[in-house]
Amino acid sequence: MRKIIILISITLFAIPGAAQTHFTILHTNDMHGQFQTKTSRRDGIKFGGFLTLNAYIQSALKELNHEYLLLDAGDFMTGNPICDIKFNGATGGALPYFLNKLGYDGLTLGNHEFDISVQNAGKLIKLCDFPVFSCNLFTADGELFTEKDYHIYQKGNLRIGVIGVMVHPLSGYLNSEQKKQVHTKYPVPIVDSLATVIDPETDVIIVLSHSGIEADREMAKKLGRQVDIIIGGHSHTRLNEPEVVNHKLIVQAASNCRYLGRLDIVVAADTIQQYTGSLSFLKADGIELDSAFASQIHHFAKKIEEQYGIVIGELRKSWIRNSHGESNIGNFITDCIRHAANSDFAVLNSGGIRQNLNKGHIRAIDVKNILPFNNQICIFEMTGKQVLRMIQQNARAAANNSFGILQVSGIRYQWKKQGDDVKILSVTIKGEAVQEDRKYRGASVDYVLANADKYFAAGDIRYTNLYMPLSGVVINSIKQKETINSSIEGRIIQIKN
Repeated sequence: MRKIIILISITLFAIPGAAQTHFTILHTNDMHGQFQTKTSRRDGIKFGGFLTLNAYIQSALKELNHEYLLLDAGDFMTGNPICDIKFNGATGGALPYFLNKLGYDGLTLGNHEFDISVQNAGKLIKLCDFPVFSCNLFTADGELFTEKDYHIYQKGNLRIGVIGVMVHPLSGYLNSEQKKQVHTKYPVPIVDSLATVIDPETDVIIVLSHSGIEADREMAKKLGRQVDIIIGGHSHTRLNEPEVVNHKLIVQAASNCRYLGRLDIVVAADTIQQYTGSLSFLKADGIELDSAFASQIHHFAKKIEEQYGIVIGELRKSWIRNSHGESNIGNFITDCIRHAANSDFAVLNSGGIRQNLNKGHIRAIDVKNILPFNNQICIFEMTGKQVLRMIQQNARAAANNSFGILQVSGIRYQWKKQGDDVKILSVTIKGEAVQEDRKYRGASVDYVLANADKYFAAGDIRYTNLYMPLSGVVINSIKQKETINSSIEGRIIQIKN
């Protein structure tokens, strides 16, 4: 099997005469429901998916003559229609089913586990046959959301403590209803306190963190010496070799079930003396497949094909995303929102559009992959003055690359850079210049409105949820139109002279 990189064993500490124990940690993160093997358009290589992952896990275990752990750092949900299929009483319940089959020992939750609902996340946890833990995730009542904040594993003569961490602040990844039900606290003091408590009971302490690589680096700097390893997720970072920050190893294995991470350590006297880190690219060609596992994968693939595989339209021009300017796919989707909501204008965060699509047949599954989130269309009211503030915020985001801009429908505007800021040259809604004292009917999705401070440079915006799933609205619109020829129309123009 092809390795991306295998590090030379590196000695951290040497303790003469201390008994040494070898141990292996296999790890994944941000799998986003990618349970099927894919084929690369560039070179035709088949890769990824749970069937391939299972083969690599089993191959790794055959090589070992010592104990191991298989851990995941969250976001197994959202990104594939399997996440929308109800199974074992939970939407997306097939994913815990497969994680059980793959033999996972532990999991920390990611933010996308809440995309369906907070209640559904609880159901997903109950379907896991292994510990699920997070130390800084709490209910509205201040109770720990997961049953445990950490778990101690007895593996041979080693005791391994694993502490779970959720991205903080979590609120930016939730809609308004979810924000009322769960919240996070800054993790460092919580992790430090727990590590101090369990240090006498453990030989190695791992933080299983769905926080992102930058937050993990900062956490490593601030945590005490009790923590040895941080296994990361959230940022989809492919760390080809472990980083060492403040005597702590940081690892992460990209995303979408394309890699299996492996960290081999040698432990003596409560200390990691040596480590070897590697990533395996999950190449499917030439591997030994489990026929029973393959049958189970095929069962769900067939269900998805039956439900989402039908052709619903024809795309004349490829849809290409643009997080910092107007895009033809953004134009089409925001038009769908505006027409469905009967609004003066519509906006959508560019980050909610997750894939491009080549011209040709459009299937329902393509729309689900482009719009995998459980976003609902909402309507709201804005004064012209608020609209102008929103446009100013949008232009600043484009100028500074601070975040993906809002795609727009019904609105056209021109802007240019002016020193360290931007100048808005013109803004129209439905062809007429925006009037500051006039009220306009807007439409977007619940996620954008729950983060109005970011996208609108405004406080809370009152809105009405129409409970119309965005992906469903887009699918129905494509079915009605049959042929889609969306273009860039000059809705957002940057003047550069």
